[in-house]
Amino acid sequence: EGVPSEARIVRIEPGNLAPTVNAGPDRTITLPNTVQLTGTAADDGLPNPPSALTRNWSKVSGPGTVTFSAPTALATTASFSASGVYVLRLTVSDGALAASDDVRVTVNPALGTGTGLTARYYNDPSTGATKFTTLVRTRTDATVNFDWASGSPIPGVVKTDNFSVRWTGQVQAPVTGNYTFSTVSDDGVRVWINGVLRINNWTNHAPTTNTSAAIPLVAGTRYSIVMEYYERTGGAVARLRWAYPGQATQAIPQSRLFP
Repeated sequence: EGVPSEARIVRIEPGNLAPTVNAGPDRTITLPNTVQLTGTAADDGLPNPPSALTRNWSKVSGPGTVTFSAPTALATTASFSASGVYVLRLTVSDGALAASDDVRVTVNPALGTGTGLTARYYNDPSTGATKFTTLVRTRTDATVNFDWASGSPIPGVVKTDNFSVRWTGQVQAPVTGNYTFSTVSDDGVRVWINGVLRINNWTNHAPTTNTSAAIPLVAGTRYSIVMEYYERTGGAVARLRWAYPGQATQAIPQSRLFP
């Protein structure tokens, strides 16, 4: 039998599909390092050939500025003006349809470059409970790790007995976890971390170790710290220490202290 004259052959063309895109795995870096981004993209060839794909990297969120070395390439590096968590987006278009995928980049602060804590030294009355009476010297102490014995912290300026010191600034956590702060003091000592009194032995005593309860801190974050100390008579010791996951008790190093 013949094919009816009104019969027609109809070719069904596939519809254009958006490109498929992958921005790559989440990444973590430490400043000042840059992150290497390697995205991938594929297209169905419609309505243009794959070579016509356009690509673009952009910042979706994050606390600072992001600079891409090649923002229109699949592979690029990104640099960051500040630490924090960023979401970066790779968008690919075939000229008609576009698709995107995000990558999360955690940017840790640069390793500690601290210079120490601001120290204010006072001469106190020889009698009575008054402390921090007469300011005689302000300086930056790289660490708080002193044993002055029966001498003066600053000969000719600070008395050998009946003086007090207040150290202020910030302390930066190198890892995330629970920290304990401790002091060795002769005589009185108090320590505040982020405004919370953590150590309080404001008494006359021989060299004594006091340790705080565990405090959760986040890597790279700076926390305010205040340590107050007074010396009545005899020996004079003032040490500020910490311990955290992977680190036994040690004097807090200069690199983690900021005035």
